[in-house]
Amino acid sequence: MRRLLPLVAVMLAGLSACGEDDQQRPSRSFTAELRPLNDSGVEGTVELVSRRRDRLQVDIDATGLTPNQIHQQQIHGFTDDGRDAECPDEEGGGLLLSDEARESYGRVVKDLAPYPTVGEEGKLNWDMPVEVNADRLRPLSDRVVVLYGKKADRESVDAGTIYEPELPVACGVIKRRRASD
Repeated sequence: MRRLLPLVAVMLAGLSACGEDDQQRPSRSFTAELRPLNDSGVEGTVELVSRRRDRLQVDIDATGLTPNQIHQQQIHGFTDDGRDAECPDEEGGGLLLSDEARESYGRVVKDLAPYPTVGEEGKLNWDMPVEVNADRLRPLSDRVVVLYGKKADRESVDAGTIYEPELPVACGVIKRRRASD
C-alpha cells in the first residue's frame, strides 16, 4: 500500500495537468504607442495582456481627444494576405479618411467596445477585459490599435466644424512586450 500511494499521487497530478484550462497559461503582454493622425494631437499608450486564449485585458490611456464625445477604439489588421498592419503616413496633407487609412492597417479584427465617452479634459482611461476570437486576432503583434473621433471643418449646408466619429485620430502598432520592459 505504501508503494501505491506515491504512484497514485503522480497519476492524479498528471490527470489534473491534462485538464488545465487556458487560465494556467503564462500571460503574454503587448504594448502600442499611440501617435496622432489627422493633426489631432492625440497621444497615449495601450497595454494588452492575454492570460487566456479567449480573453484580452486592454488598458488604453490617451490625451488630446475631443471632450464630451464617444470615441471608437478598434484593433485592425490584415487577415487575408498576411501583411503586417501599419499606421498610415500622412505626408499628403488633408483629412485622412477611414477608407484610406484601411489601406495601411486593414480591417477591424476586434471592436474594443463599449466605446467610452471622454470627459471635459479630453483624457481617456479605458481598462476592460474583452472576449476575443484568438484565431482571428493572431498574431497580435501584426496588428494596430486605432482611436476615432474628431471635430473637423466640412463644407456643407451647415458649413462649419462638426464632430466626425469615424475619423481616425490616433494609431499605434502593437508590439510584444519583452520580459525586461
